[in-house]
Amino acid sequence: MKAAVLGIGGMGMGVLHECRKSGLLENVIGYDIAPARLEYARGKGFAVSGDLDALLRDREVGLVFVTASNAAHKPLVLAALDAGKAVMCEKPIALTLDDSREMVEAA
Repeated sequence: MKAAVLGIGGMGMGVLHECRKSGLLENVIGYDIAPARLEYARGKGFAVSGDLDALLRDREVGLVFVTASNAAHKPLVLAALDAGKAVMCEKPIALTLDDSREMVEAA
């Protein structure tokens, strides 16, 4: 199975490294909206993409880690769930209790 890490700042890079070390995933792809972060991760030997829609359409991607900024958690989680992916979201899950409930209900 392939996995995607959405948001490859400090936390996301850590998740990319841990996924690679685990040996349980055949491929892990980092996603970010910042070109510099994509280049940094690519330089560390990771596959990267700036195309969220393509990642979520990829049937081989079964697991998505959301490690983007806190304000981006809700839209990324909902998009990944809508695409049928298993999702792990770092804390805090959302900025409000109502947003958190909406995300949990969607899952």
